[in-house]
Amino acid sequence: MTALKKLLKRALEDKGIVYIPAFSLGRTQELIYELDRIKILNIKGPAIIIAGSGMCTGGRIVDHLKNGLDNPANDVFFVGYQAKGTPGRAIMEGKTPSRAGIHTLTGYSAHADQNSLVAWVKSMPEPPGDIRLVHGEPEAQKALALKLRQVIN
Repeated sequence: MTALKKLLKRALEDKGIVYIPAFSLGRTQELIYELDRIKILNIKGPAIIIAGSGMCTGGRIVDHLKNGLDNPANDVFFVGYQAKGTPGRAIMEGKTPSRAGIHTLTGYSAHADQNSLVAWVKSMPEPPGDIRLVHGEPEAQKALALKLRQVIN
């Protein structure tokens, strides 16, 4: 049984709502495909809501969470990275009052990890003259920059 299936089964047994902040169409399609394969559409829970934005900074998920975080029958499944300073990160770290269950599911990222990025640069016929890192946490950027310097020098 997949982690998603186990969490959904448990989360919907109490007839609550599962909220999934969504980042991208691709990731959302992947989740819907898995939900269909699990046969979750036949579960007798009231709802699974997938809504943007993924880090809970705006969009429809904000109102859903305002209405649902106080209910212990509800659950939030984070399927993507939550950057520091975002409402999603605050919910994950317990800094936002919540009686709902909070869960993090890995494996749904639309971004390449450090190893994949380094491998991609290594595969280039000629290394780029300059690489600028504009996304990610500062410590992760420093670690990636160090590895990339080793590859292009």
